[in-house]
Amino acid sequence: MNDCPICGKNLKTKEWYDEHSLVEWLIQCRDCQYMRHWYYGNLELTIGLWHKNLYNYNSNKLKDKIISDFNSIVRKAHRQYLIQKELKNE
Repeated sequence: MNDCPICGKNLKTKEWYDEHSLVEWLIQCRDCQYMRHWYYGNLELTIGLWHKNLYNYNSNKLKDKIISDFNSIVRKAHRQYLIQKELKNE
């Protein structure tokens, strides 16, 4: 994923490794505050002020619900971004 799913601009990606494997990654858009941050099995999802953490001990049902909510918010934020962009161009 190179483009932000909300504003379409380039995403900043970082990865960190220890001597065995990948231990952390960060995908972030500095323009619209979209972020996915994974570290040691935990996942942080952020869009603007909305923020949720998925921990290893969360049930799969709860994880699925949070990811579904996140994807829904991404789609809504993308639509709002497009509307605002079109209004600026008028």
